[in-house]
Amino acid sequence: MANLDVRLGLIHNAKTPPAFALRILPTLPESEVRSIARGGSNMALKTAALRQLQGR
Repeated sequence: MANLDVRLGLIHNAKTPPAFALRILPTLPESEVRSIARGGSNMALKTAALRQLQGR
């Protein structure tokens, strides 16, 4: 569980480089990807989460 907490912390940290956050996104559970797609402040990350949920 700690590993998931670290990845979530990195995704939600505004100072995490977007390229790194996009690499972490596929490793997250679907429920977390949904929450990022719904309320993410980073538009590139939000778009990537929506695409992942759509199965692209």
